[in-house]
Amino acid sequence: MKDGSKGKSIAREKHASFRQDRAYRAYKERYPRSFGEGSSRGGRNFGIGVPKEQHGRFAINPRGIQNLRHGEEGHNLSNPQKLMMDAFKGANQHPKATQVSQRHDGGGWEQFKSKEISRFDEADQSALDDANLMIEGVLLSDSELLDEEWEEGEVPEFMEEMEEMPRCRFRKGRTRWLKPVKNGDKGNGEGKKVLSKPKDGWAANSLVGIRVPGWFSRIILAAAYLLRAKQNSPPSPVGFPVVGHLHLLKDPVHRCLRDLSQNLGPVFSLRLGSCRAVVVTSASAAEEFLSHENDVVFANRPTSTLGKYVAYNNTALSQAPYGDHWRNLRRICTVEIFSAARLKASFEIRRDEMRSLLRTIHAATSKGGNNSVRMELRPLLSGFTLNVLMRMVAGKRYYGEDNVEAKQVRELISEAFELGGYTYAGDFLPILKLFDFNGYVKKVKNLGSKLEKFLQELVDEHRRNRGKTEFKNTMITHLLTLQESQPEYYTDEIIKGLVLVLIVAGTDTTAVTLEWAMANLLNHPDVLAKAKSELNNAVSSKGRLMEESDTSTCTYLNKVISETLRLYPAGPMLVPHASSADCKVAGYDIPRGTWLFINAWAIQRDPKVWDEPEAFKPERFDHEELKTYHAAYLLRAKQNLPPSPVGFPVIGHLHLLKDPVHRCLRDLSQNLGPVFSLRLGSCRAVVVTSASAAEEFLSHENDVVFANRPITTMYAYVLYSNTAVSVAPYGDHWRNLRRICTAEIFSAARVKESFEIRREEVRYLVRSIHAATLRGNNNSVRVELRPLLSGFTLNVIMRMVAGKRYYGEDNAEAKEVKELISETFELGGFTYVGDFLPIVKLFDFDGYVKRAKKLGSKLDKYLQELVDEHRINRGKTEFKNTMITHLLTLQESQPEYYTDETIKGLVLVMLLAGSDTTSVTIEWAMANLLNHPDVLVKVKTELNNVLSKKGRLMEESDTSTCTYLNNVISETLRLNPAAPLLVPHASSGGCKVAGYDIPRGTWLFINAWAIQRDPKVWDEPEVFKPERFESEEWKTQHGKFLSFGMGRRACPGMGLARLVLGFALGSLIQCFNWERDEDVAVDMSEGKGLTMPKAVPLVAKCKSSPILDNIVI
Repeated sequence: MKDGSKGKSIAREKHASFRQDRAYRAYKERYPRSFGEGSSRGGRNFGIGVPKEQHGRFAINPRGIQNLRHGEEGHNLSNPQKLMMDAFKGANQHPKATQVSQRHDGGGWEQFKSKEISRFDEADQSALDDANLMIEGVLLSDSELLDEEWEEGEVPEFMEEMEEMPRCRFRKGRTRWLKPVKNGDKGNGEGKKVLSKPKDGWAANSLVGIRVPGWFSRIILAAAYLLRAKQNSPPSPVGFPVVGHLHLLKDPVHRCLRDLSQNLGPVFSLRLGSCRAVVVTSASAAEEFLSHENDVVFANRPTSTLGKYVAYNNTALSQAPYGDHWRNLRRICTVEIFSAARLKASFEIRRDEMRSLLRTIHAATSKGGNNSVRMELRPLLSGFTLNVLMRMVAGKRYYGEDNVEAKQVRELISEAFELGGYTYAGDFLPILKLFDFNGYVKKVKNLGSKLEKFLQELVDEHRRNRGKTEFKNTMITHLLTLQESQPEYYTDEIIKGLVLVLIVAGTDTTAVTLEWAMANLLNHPDVLAKAKSELNNAVSSKGRLMEESDTSTCTYLNKVISETLRLYPAGPMLVPHASSADCKVAGYDIPRGTWLFINAWAIQRDPKVWDEPEAFKPERFDHEELKTYHAAYLLRAKQNLPPSPVGFPVIGHLHLLKDPVHRCLRDLSQNLGPVFSLRLGSCRAVVVTSASAAEEFLSHENDVVFANRPITTMYAYVLYSNTAVSVAPYGDHWRNLRRICTAEIFSAARVKESFEIRREEVRYLVRSIHAATLRGNNNSVRVELRPLLSGFTLNVIMRMVAGKRYYGEDNAEAKEVKELISETFELGGFTYVGDFLPIVKLFDFDGYVKRAKKLGSKLDKYLQELVDEHRINRGKTEFKNTMITHLLTLQESQPEYYTDETIKGLVLVMLLAGSDTTSVTIEWAMANLLNHPDVLVKVKTELNNVLSKKGRLMEESDTSTCTYLNNVISETLRLNPAAPLLVPHASSGGCKVAGYDIPRGTWLFINAWAIQRDPKVWDEPEVFKPERFESEEWKTQHGKFLSFGMGRRACPGMGLARLVLGFALGSLIQCFNWERDEDVAVDMSEGKGLTMPKAVPLVAKCKSSPILDNIVI
């Protein structure tokens, strides 16, 4: 310490609790000079160590963090609030935790330090709010300031008494409490005490003499981040780093934001550089933001560079933060400037200026004789409004007086409007302000200086000439009179600020509105005639000109003005607001400091509120008609959206989706309900996990609304720009494709024609397994079923489609097809982040787009070769009854529709939808049977009774008589659907379903897996019980069984799929005796993939049945 005796005078007190943050802020407001820029005493210490010239401050002892090591019971980031509270409690309770207070600015801080918050617990939410700065500062105390400074290597005197105070240090999972380090201490306790610097990996975090490990800092930061991240923020478009959404704002901004709201909803958020903003485009939301309890929260204004240098450091009425200062300014305006008495006193000024405007126009028309003359209204109207205000405020006319002062005022006002508003990028990106690339800050400073000089001259002139007639009834004179009685408040700066706001706010807005009104009237001569007729009846018939008092009786004229203000508000975005605290409005969490833009222009053209909103109809402001509008507003304005979890900005809820997704969504539904919404980046999605809701979404009138499919990158490049049948949008094209599938591909006749193909492939599968069992010499052999089943299903489809076999044929073409199909399933589905965050697609960081394009090209080339080969060899036997040959025949009669691209799309969908799904289902069925030997025995008994006694193998036609086998297949499809979330739907329009408002473009996920395991619908839903399908009741329950989809987009190949499943599974059970590979149950965990495969491929032991010994297969 530089002065040891001085150090002894420092007051010491035990640290019993944390100080309220509001007390700190109040002290800061009372003594702002102590916290100015560059002050060594300012604010809180976020640094490491205690640098020279920094006032020392002693913070809490982190006893509460002693147990916050990784793996310690009860502490993890899943409950960040608890983690933070534990740390605060421990610090609060430590007996040695000491805080040093001192005399500062006349003991100002001492006036506040008695305000303490209670010990942290879950019931005291205000305590959590008061600790916000502590959270943000990693480990920050409400420590007090010291007058004393110390050099590095010196020790404050108060530290001498803290030798017993422990420090915490963490080593390999153990915690040790250490005494203060001494310089040169080698174990003998000798050496000078110093404020030692932390070692690598350690952070002081505003603790003098107390070290906290770096990983703990990261834990606290993560906890704080999670506390703030778990918020339900308004939806937001995809933005760029640093600039956020600034690039989206195009002129005119109000139209740009209205367009964004059509995709994002009536309340959405934007990140404008470093500023968070919320945009409101609906009347109901605007009312909720700016009325009742939220009115005070949003009574602030954002600060800006212009406000700092021109509006007296953002203290003028229009910019001042909500508080005593603003209330006083508002009272002055209401009582002293805009009161009825003051307006009446200035009536003659407005009358004179109106007569002057009329004389000017009349003089111009007189030059034309009896002919009409062209007149530009803008300069005349601008001059009129400015002179009205300047005479009311300062008793001076500027437009029409060609002198030096007039020119100066015009230039100043013109420059103020040019630089005004919230358009300067530096207000959102402070680094631009720092370097001032375009000279904006310099120009604003210069403008502020010139305005200040001009306004001060006005005030001084009125102070000198208050007795003169022209200055007698002006606003400045009246305020100077008030200054005499209250000089401490009616300062020159207050008066100049009020004058400036009146000039800026009252001139251009009025002139612009008058110009829009005249433009509307000229475009609607009938309205102009009606307004003129009213004026003639009320005024001209009396042989006089209109007076200001006549406005109250000219009702139609007032409606014209109201309609003009509705269509063309002078401030289409109003003046932005800023939230002074965190709040919840319209169902969203709005953080402190958020900018609020109310898009008045969009609200006043909302078709949900206004009839024919784009039409100029003054009649809409008839009293009774406005009541009708209000009723319509109440009925239609507020939307009831499905509940939603807390999401992050930009990504929304993407971080919540974990594999397997169907289980993740089922878990979310347990808290949110059977219908809930997610924001997946820029996409809004609704998830349905109940049978009744699924039926409501996909049946009746809603079936058509949800008959669309979402657009994805994969399908754009692989499925012919989303035109293949599985992903095509609902319309004529899709209906034609669906008709082809139903009538030409999956019809009973076509399925019957391909019967022999399926029979041969089933026999080939049985022969392959039988050959493997023969090598076991009457012993069971291990068989991995997945490759055998995949080869079987692919060959069935390929032979039906193209007359070719690929699995089992070791040639180049076979390998190529395997790779293409494998890659398609790898890239397929709705899993690519770029589909939800377009910026990812734009930069293609992971090369997904490039791979999808390349895959699409290879598939198209392969499919075209197939079509061309069939076109050349249609007469050959192997190509005679294939699907491609049949479609080429149709092409001859309808070439305009059965194009090669249509044929290739149908072939590709057949390959993708019919191969993997079938093989996966058979594998799941075998796994279930091996885990339930009693069910396997029952199926085998049924097959023996029906077939083996007749000495023959199963045929496809036998599937209709094997009822228990069909029950096994149905139960497998219930428990293990190949597409657990089906294929997503997309709404083509806004609708109301299940009591919720669903906006247009919403993605719809039907969680078939969850619905088919719903305990409210299924008895013992997790148990494999084929018997549940013995009754006919389940067939009539729509929405319960969704394995093949529901509604218009349900799978058209369901009948063929059931045939293949029954034939293949029945043949495997009849021809072989199966048992588990090990004594333990088969692993039933689910793997990743477009179709829900088993995580672990099924391996089983099998032995050929005796029937194969007597039958040639």
